[in-house]
Amino acid sequence: MPGISLQELAFAYRTGEKCEIWVVEIVEEGRPLWIVQVFLFEQEKLFTLQGQRGKQRTWRDFDRVMGVLKEACPKLSEIKVKFAAEAESAQDGGHQGEEGK
Repeated sequence: MPGISLQELAFAYRTGEKCEIWVVEIVEEGRPLWIVQVFLFEQEKLFTLQGQRGKQRTWRDFDRVMGVLKEACPKLSEIKVKFAAEAESAQDGGHQGEEGK
C-alpha cells in the first residue's frame, strides 16, 4: 500500500480534498498497535501514514494517534475506527467506500 506523510495529509486536508481517515487497530507480535489509513477520493487510492523514513507509523495508544491527527488537521470532525478481529484482517484496512472528512 502506498504511503502518505503527515505533512501531505495535512496539506490535502487543508486544501479541501475529500478524504476518509481510518484509525485501524493491528496486532504485531501479539501486541495491539494503531495505524492510520487515508482514502483520497480524487485519486481513488488508499494510503498508509508513514514516518519520515518511509516506514509505516504505528502507535501503542489510541489517544496519541488522535493527538497527532488533531494537530495535523485541526478542524477534523470525523474519523473511522476499525478494531482488529484478527491480525490478518485488520491489516487490510477498513475502507468501505463511504465519503467523509
